[in-house]
Amino acid sequence: MPTFDMSAPEFSFVLPESDLELVLEEIMALIDDAEEEGDPVRVISLEGDLGAGKTTLVKALCAALGYEENVSSPTFGLVNEYPLPDGRLLCHSDWYRVNEASELWDAGIEEGLHQEDCLWLVEWPEIGNSLLEPLNRLAIRIEHQGDERRYEARWM
Repeated sequence: MPTFDMSAPEFSFVLPESDLELVLEEIMALIDDAEEEGDPVRVISLEGDLGAGKTTLVKALCAALGYEENVSSPTFGLVNEYPLPDGRLLCHSDWYRVNEASELWDAGIEEGLHQEDCLWLVEWPEIGNSLLEPLNRLAIRIEHQGDERRYEARWM
């Protein structure tokens, strides 16, 4: 099983698509470790081309965190909120159709990112990096390579 070294600034591994459970285990371990160290992950940003598997990973993370309802991409609404069993809120945001960062500010995303009880999953984060910089963020890049996906993660 691949493992992440939290002290390393960047780490990666390649898994067959069918091994998404291993990816989830590692991400959940990172979330737990950061929380135990007193610096909880506030944002998991997901980068990759169309069809790379970002939304698939979001759906799997939602399920792993205990959300049992339907999860869909918020491409047109900017944010979908999912209440978690532990009382936190999971906010799934997709910035694919955002043209400039000011649209995120105007929509109140900056305020939402600073909610203590919220974990954000952000697809296509590049346009809003300035909003994400001050937050403890795990950035995951997914590349589709044939019947495998390459996951590269880095602490931001």
